[in-house]
Amino acid sequence: MATIQPSEGQLGDASAGSGAGAAGFGGGTLLALLANNLPQDHPSRSWLILLAPSATLAISWLWARLTSVVLAGLQHLRFRRDIRQLRRTLTAAIADEHHSDEYRGALRQQLQELTTLDIESQFNLLRRRR
Repeated sequence: MATIQPSEGQLGDASAGSGAGAAGFGGGTLLALLANNLPQDHPSRSWLILLAPSATLAISWLWARLTSVVLAGLQHLRFRRDIRQLRRTLTAAIADEHHSDEYRGALRQQLQELTTLDIESQFNLLRRRR
């Protein structure tokens, strides 16, 4: 029997989805348990039991969305940190008089490319927010 191995990207997506599913399942189950602990004649009991599957779906969706937003934010913060660090490194190397003018010219070109990349990434971020 052949087995199918997920690619690395699919594996990351599956783990995020299973976390959302677990969160939703736990929230819906908690709501159902709460309803079952209420007296039989309590007016909210049947409503809580009926809402448990919807709560599972809502919590799963919310967890997946929240995870996606947080991971995108962390990726952006890492990118900004790397840009700052590289800018410091390039600026220090350009200022070092022990390097030849030709080498410092090449470093200035790299700094210019980094600045262009930084500006383009900020523009793209703003376009996505629109």
